[in-house]
Amino acid sequence: MSEAHKQTSRRWHEAWATPAQPAAYEACLASDFRGHVPGHGWVDRHAYARCVRTALGPFAAARVTIEEIAAEDEAVMLRLSWTLCEGERGETASSLVGCAVDRFRDGRVAEHLLVFDRPRDAAAPPPARRASERLTLRSTGRVGFLKTAEIEWVDAAHNYARIHTLDGKTHVAREPIGAIEARLDRERFLRIHRSTIINADCVRELELSTHGDYVAILSSGQRLTISRSFRDRLPALIGA
Repeated sequence: MSEAHKQTSRRWHEAWATPAQPAAYEACLASDFRGHVPGHGWVDRHAYARCVRTALGPFAAARVTIEEIAAEDEAVMLRLSWTLCEGERGETASSLVGCAVDRFRDGRVAEHLLVFDRPRDAAAPPPARRASERLTLRSTGRVGFLKTAEIEWVDAAHNYARIHTLDGKTHVAREPIGAIEARLDRERFLRIHRSTIINADCVRELELSTHGDYVAILSSGQRLTISRSFRDRLPALIGA
């Protein structure tokens, strides 16, 4: 089954920007297909191609090359590239790389996540300044400081938050998890459950469970389930 899924993923991805694209989408995508496109969020089958063209910008007409592909159970992971050439000799002008995850149901792609390094406009403003690089933890009679780079994950404990660090220690913050989240870098620290935040830099791998849920496996081996209501964080993890 894994090989069949890989062939299906190859067919519809490699059909991009070719005359075979409509037929490939009809054959490979489920009727209730939904895809997550950078800058657009979750879109249905009918809006997918239009949204991807907008997101790809100048690379919209470039054909896709599958650099790597792997399958596990009902999911296929791909490493993709889009290349633009110019000149009579076809010199490479620029390229874009990304990755995707296809989730299958009944032999067709039912859910798709796409992430790529979006080309930046030279006139675009510089990225916003990163959040504070350390947290202040207050307790009776003392104030402690914790570098955010040392945080692996955070979970809620009633009105407090427990901060788990890379050295295996747990620090209790006398404030709710939402207050901790507001002080962390939103690009690095991702909410994957109403009571859980993870450091994307510490995610070793993503695993698809037999129940269809994604599990983030951290550097320490800690396994944390990504809530279905927070599944839109997956593209950020894949591109992290």
